[in-house]
Amino acid sequence: MRLTVLLVRPLARALDWGPLLAVLAAGLSTSAIVEPRTGSALLVLRMIAALTGGAAAFALVDPMDAGTRAAPVGRGRRQWIRCGLALGAATGIGGGALVVVANRVPTPLPVGGLAVEMALLTAIGLAGGAVSVRSAPGRAAALGGLFTVAAVVGASLLLPDHYTPWTGPGDARWDHVHHLLAGALAVPVLVLALANREGVRGLRRRG
Repeated sequence: MRLTVLLVRPLARALDWGPLLAVLAAGLSTSAIVEPRTGSALLVLRMIAALTGGAAAFALVDPMDAGTRAAPVGRGRRQWIRCGLALGAATGIGGGALVVVANRVPTPLPVGGLAVEMALLTAIGLAGGAVSVRSAPGRAAALGGLFTVAAVVGASLLLPDHYTPWTGPGDARWDHVHHLLAGALAVPVLVLALANREGVRGLRRRG
């Protein structure tokens, strides 16, 4: 545990914060000018959540992963710390955007449901990025997280209206849908657990 705490600072300094900072700047500026209507507010917050999920994957690029034998600790612990740092940053971005938007919309926003959506999209981005960086080296591998979020969101937009997860607060299905989304968090978390495990790391170690 003590070693894990000691690793937080150096890993935080080594993280690629650029994409998350870009989303933070774009998200807060967009939130500040969003039309004071619930529909527009939800659209902006969901776009920020999707972009944050994709950007979070860049935190998982680990230059030491190509030669774990030279690393002081195992890959799995490093990657979980990176996930935790990225999740903390994503929470700050989503929370900040939500506060700014809530102050512009006259009606209360469903904070709990929106938090579930943000958590799920962030977890999907991290899971996609974790799988991608396990199989390929370099910063470009983190694009796997962005592509995964884009694919999941794009597929969800093709669903019939009565199956869409993107309901509005006035929809009778809101609570039911968000209970399902909360349960769906188990899928990307499981993928993360598999991708962050120790041992043989993807295609680069095969053959």
